[in-house]
Amino acid sequence: MATRFAQYLTPAQEDELRQIANAIVAPGKGILAADESQGTIGKRLASCNTENNEENRRKYRELSFFLTRLSGTAPPPERDLLIF
Repeated sequence: MATRFAQYLTPAQEDELRQIANAIVAPGKGILAADESQGTIGKRLASCNTENNEENRRKYRELSFFLTRLSGTAPPPERDLLIF
């Protein structure tokens, strides 16, 4: 089933885009969004009596990415992930 995307893409670009999209949705693959605002992540940090600063936000995200790679699934956001 060949579907044409917007006319400004060449056939080669369409093929490349299709390959990228297929790779993203392949079994075991996906996109992990990490776009929490400082306020949202601050609430998570506060629930563990942890200061909302750049270093702690970075550590939180790194731990979230590590746990996601370890388990293959993203942990639920309400889960206490803070172990510093």
